[in-house]
Amino acid sequence: MNGLKILGMTDEGTCDHCGANCPKRRVSVMTSGGEVELWGVVCASKARGERGTASDAKILTQFARAVDEFRSVIVAGGGEAEIRAASRWGFPWEIRGGILSVWSGRGPREPDVKIPLVA
Repeated sequence: MNGLKILGMTDEGTCDHCGANCPKRRVSVMTSGGEVELWGVVCASKARGERGTASDAKILTQFARAVDEFRSVIVAGGGEAEIRAASRWGFPWEIRGGILSVWSGRGPREPDVKIPLVA
């Protein structure tokens, strides 16, 4: 599925994609239609063109946690130094034009997530 964006982690609810109460973590995703849904990490990794293996699900879980951490730093008013400290997950990122772009390192060359630095 093109355009699936990972917004962050959640422990709530069932997978909106398959309806299962996923035993693994769930992520908030924005679909290509702009709807925000909760998906299991396996469904989300498959929709991103990956195989949906445990390894894919683990990487997607780590990416969602990293996005949550970046957002927390930005909401707390952190600047580039604080963002750099929060980048311990190892996912590539850059700040350009007041936007933090983060790549999962898999899938499209466009950033997986873009977070405005000013609320």
